[in-house]
Amino acid sequence: LQCQHLDASGVVIDEFWLRQPRASADMGDGQENFLEAVAWLAFATGVAGGSLAVVKWVHADGTHRRDVAWRELGTELAVLTGAPTKMFGYASPSEAQGLASSSSRDGLH
Repeated sequence: LQCQHLDASGVVIDEFWLRQPRASADMGDGQENFLEAVAWLAFATGVAGGSLAVVKWVHADGTHRRDVAWRELGTELAVLTGAPTKMFGYASPSEAQGLASSSSRDGLH
């Protein structure tokens, strides 16, 4: 494609050409290298999948830590207040047995 810029008298002021690039030897007939495109797609998929796996693992770990913290808080509150262990959530009677003894004066070790 040729484009010419003419002035009022018809003299060519500027001219440029648009040409299709020639195919290189490793690109076949001018098409994009299919295997390279597949490799980049696999790489991008791996990065996205790895990122999602890390986010899922961090979320699961945080949820587990939160549940453990709530369970321990419920047990400690039950021991300190003398209230039933189920009143404060996750605590079970077997967890509270090791924290309080009937022989101690204030119920704590």
